[in-house]
Amino acid sequence: MKGLVLLLILLPILLVGATLYFFLNKEEATSVTEIIKNQKKPTIALEKKVNSRNAPSLVFSNELNDEKLKNLKPPPPIYKTVEDIKKADKKESKRSKRATDNRSYMKSYISNTKYYYRGKKEMESVSKGGRLFYAKVWKPNGELCPVTNLSDGNGVVVRYNRAGTQWYRLAYRNGLPIWAAQSLKSEDFSSAEKKVAKIEKTRSPKDLLKNKKMVSLSKLLLSKGSGIELIWCEPGSFMMGSPESEEGRGRDETLHKVTLTKGFFLGQKEVTQEQWEKIMGKNPSHYKGRNLPVDSISYKQASLFCILLNEREKKAKRLPKGMIYQLPSEAQWEYACRAGSQTIYSFGNSLTKKQGNIKKGEGGQIAAGSTVPNKWGFQEIHGNLWEWCVDKYKPFDSEPAIDPVCTDISSKYYVQRSGSWLGETHLRAALRHHNLPISTFKTNGMRVCLTLIEDLDDDIDFENQENFQ
Repeated sequence: MKGLVLLLILLPILLVGATLYFFLNKEEATSVTEIIKNQKKPTIALEKKVNSRNAPSLVFSNELNDEKLKNLKPPPPIYKTVEDIKKADKKESKRSKRATDNRSYMKSYISNTKYYYRGKKEMESVSKGGRLFYAKVWKPNGELCPVTNLSDGNGVVVRYNRAGTQWYRLAYRNGLPIWAAQSLKSEDFSSAEKKVAKIEKTRSPKDLLKNKKMVSLSKLLLSKGSGIELIWCEPGSFMMGSPESEEGRGRDETLHKVTLTKGFFLGQKEVTQEQWEKIMGKNPSHYKGRNLPVDSISYKQASLFCILLNEREKKAKRLPKGMIYQLPSEAQWEYACRAGSQTIYSFGNSLTKKQGNIKKGEGGQIAAGSTVPNKWGFQEIHGNLWEWCVDKYKPFDSEPAIDPVCTDISSKYYVQRSGSWLGETHLRAALRHHNLPISTFKTNGMRVCLTLIEDLDDDIDFENQENFQ
């Protein structure tokens, strides 16, 4: 009986003790689990921060300056022998050196982001030591620029102003602008392309006579008082654009065959301020000088100049029948610029200061007729001012074209060729630029073209005044 009473007394005590033991163990397990969970977050954060330091990816983060990250250290290893300690010291030394090298590598590169005045992103770039290695450009409307393709220091960068007008276009090689070294190396066209690129001349006696008449006509117009020196370009075929091997080429310069079935006259020089004032009355040029080319003109103003020039020449009976003055087509401009060549410039694969005008500093345009003429006699064909063409802007395709003039209504830009004195480009013959028709930037100029709008009779005699309008 006493044993039963003792058992009844001890049983509640044992139950209470077991319960307390159970809850104590459960609390300890829970705290360990929470500790493990809490330790995962710092591990993930550390992993992300370490990845943001990955130098080859050129990804930059503000977390690099996190003092907590810098002070994080791994737990001390357990060493069993002296050799273990030496090996650990060696590994730690390599790790420390690698981390130091990575930090120096990252600091040597500069990541830069520029914005338009309304806070829209304009350009992202990565540079080092004054060299530009990567660039991405957006237009003011948020559209990614399709022409900019700079990576690994090689490619082209295009930039836009607030109005969405392209004002900057520069080719880079090894992180440096190519115009810094005018002499370039480039593979030439293939042998098959060379054959096509040569002007296809199958001239009959009639063709020779017609060309002779046209050369005489240009001299006749000048002697009659037109005041514009013109050069006759006979019909022919050429390769328009640039080969993929050409350094600094844009993605919009796809090489393709172009045939011009009608000859045309093109101004030997850019239109001067004196010539402009005689037609338009007012001189809009930023830099004044009667023999300097007219600058700061829009596409619309250049087109109006041609319209009023036609009216003046008609009134003076100096406009040949079947012809009109207008801006040259882009194909006509490049045809005259190349003058039968297939090289980077009309003078070869390099350009001297006497052959083109670039990087002259503020107000660096030169007087019309200052540079060495190319093979066909055209001057300032490489640089000085961006010259308006009649075409709308559109990237080239590879299809052959006959007398092409781009009139794509979906494009709001017009083509400009040649380059400018500002040093924005290295003045390749295939170089293309585009701008809004209302742009009046100080590097905008023009060159006139006297175009045949109908076939002329073989026996036409321009000495006869009846053949003038």
